[in-house]
Amino acid sequence: MAVEKNRISRVRQHQLNNLVIDEYATKNLADIDFAAYATVKLGFNVTSDNVGGTRRDFGIPSTGMLKKQVRARTVEDRISALEEAIAELKVLLR
Repeated sequence: MAVEKNRISRVRQHQLNNLVIDEYATKNLADIDFAAYATVKLGFNVTSDNVGGTRRDFGIPSTGMLKKQVRARTVEDRISALEEAIAELKVLLR
């Protein structure tokens, strides 16, 4: 079964470009969810591949990657706090 790409006209691509630039980061949606939003807002079919390609063309990181970075920082912060607490306990136990 062949996969058909959703090719959109230059005018529609321009509309998608503007929407991604203006709203992608603030909507905080995954590409597939933003594609559904864009389909309704723009009035033509938009796929997650359309959104992802547009996002990458403009150097906009995926919201999934940003969420992973936030989670990673949170884990690092927790580990750092635990290490500090252990160091304080060691001082108290001496």
